Amino acid sequence: MRLITIPLHISTALYVLIMCVFPALLMLVPMDGLSEEDRFLFKWLAIGVPVMSLPLIIFIEIVAYQLKKGRFWAWIAAICLAALYLPSLFFFLGIPMFIGLFHDEVREHCREKKAPPGAA
Repeated sequence: MRLITIPLHISTALYVLIMCVFPALLMLVPMDGLSEEDRFLFKWLAIGVPVMSLPLIIFIEIVAYQLKKGRFWAWIAAICLAALYLPSLFFFLGIPMFIGLFHDEVREHCREKKAPPGAA
C-alpha cells in the first residue's frame, strides 16, 4: 500500500509547491514589453493555477485516505491518477503506483466486501 500512497502524497506536495511558487514566478516576468492581452493572460495564470490546484490536492488526499481503508472507488481513482501521471512530468510517480495498484494484496484489500460499521 505504501507504494501507492507515498507517490500520492509526493504529488500533493508538488502541487502545493506549484500552487505557491507559480504565481511568484509569473510576477518575475517583466511586463513592460507585453501587450495588454499578454498581461491579462499572465494575471489569469497567476490566479488560475492555484485555484485549480487546490481541488486536485484535496481529491488526491481523499483518494489516498480512502485507499488505505480499502474503498474500491479509491482504487479506481488511483488507477486514473496513475494513468494521468504517465504521460506527464509526474511519470516517475505513476510507474510505482501502477505496480502497487495491481499487486494481488492491494487488489484483494480493495475488493473485499466489508460489512458497514455497526452491523452485526
